[in-house]
Amino acid sequence: MPVVNTSQVCFDTSLYRGFQTLDECESRCERHRECSFFSFISDRGWCKLTDRCTIPRDESPGTVKIFSCQPPISPSTAPSSKLPPSRSALPATPVPLPLMPPLPPPPPPLPPTLPLLAGEVQLASADELRSLLATAKSDLHIFVPPGVLLRTKGREIVCARPMRVLLRSSGAGATIDGESRSRLFKLTNGCDLSLQTIHLTNGFAEGLTQSGGAIFSSGKTGAVRLADASITNCSAGKNGGAVAFWDTLGVWLTRSHISNCKAMRGGAVAGERGGQLHLYRSLLTHCRAEGQVVDGQAVGGIGGAVHLVTLSSTASSASSGVDLVESTVADCSATNNGGGIALFDSAGGIALRDSRVERCQAGTFGGGISSQENRGVVEILRSQLINNTAPGVSALVMRHNTKEVSPTSLAWRHTATFVTAPLPPTTCRSAA
Repeated sequence: MPVVNTSQVCFDTSLYRGFQTLDECESRCERHRECSFFSFISDRGWCKLTDRCTIPRDESPGTVKIFSCQPPISPSTAPSSKLPPSRSALPATPVPLPLMPPLPPPPPPLPPTLPLLAGEVQLASADELRSLLATAKSDLHIFVPPGVLLRTKGREIVCARPMRVLLRSSGAGATIDGESRSRLFKLTNGCDLSLQTIHLTNGFAEGLTQSGGAIFSSGKTGAVRLADASITNCSAGKNGGAVAFWDTLGVWLTRSHISNCKAMRGGAVAGERGGQLHLYRSLLTHCRAEGQVVDGQAVGGIGGAVHLVTLSSTASSASSGVDLVESTVADCSATNNGGGIALFDSAGGIALRDSRVERCQAGTFGGGISSQENRGVVEILRSQLINNTAPGVSALVMRHNTKEVSPTSLAWRHTATFVTAPLPPTTCRSAA
């Protein structure tokens, strides 16, 4: 293509402009039946098509060129131009060319945001959430639009008042990301937190004294409730890779999933000094309790998914317990005992109803469930303990005064299926 100018850009009304290579710019001009000139800025890869070049503007020499889409004609036949004589442009004679293909239709509009509930506040950043929790004088209802990602930026979100906080989203939900730099929530003085369609990920409570990789909760009136939510890829140096609670009402999971979390005790959830863990149609999978050597002694490695201890001599409620309904604990491990669930010194007991503990492993005993020094009922109804492994008892071990006891020696009710080898699916149904 003939070069008309090497230091200016045609500022006439553009037929097209955008990022293109020189060849693409030339081809686009040739295909456009009204294009007579195109300007190309080489250091930006910028292309502009025009039907005339009567308004030139200066640009950096050597980086811009104006090309004509027509062969040069003799000056005697060229029309007058407003360009300086040394930079006269060639005439713009339209040549019939095929029309450009039509542009694709615009995308459909986004669906409207769901109406907020009465008294609900909408936010879209972790800093906004921190500010609300720090200044609130009463209960909070907060909505985070679906698809929003809240990054904690290395600072945990603190709720230190005895109030109820509902944090919800809709659709596919919103995500809070600790970026493996900090715990996500610290709840003290009885703060009660409910999460609906909120996903927590990459929480990290660093150090052998820190518990609750995603959430730490304390205070007698406090509780943690998750519905249609998830916690993934979280870890704690001490207890509760995902959630740790201390002397609270406990933790409720409804249609929720905790996966790929780890700690010394309770790879998914750990509780101490009272409080119940309730699961309804929920999953705890691929969580780990990894023992550590501290001051020359091996500690931890108990409760691959769950570890609860009451320490009844000091607990206010003395009722730590686990209740699973239509839920599953699977593919969890503990380097010591209780590959799936470990309960110690509790009056709350263990209840499995229409649930499964499967493919869990322990380094010593209780590949599926370990219940030690407990005074509550162990109740396993219409449930399955399948393919759990340990060097000692693989499915369920109960100990009292450090001695293993038979189920009939303690409060015990069951209609369970215990399986230690693969069976066809039709035989993996528990008794009614």
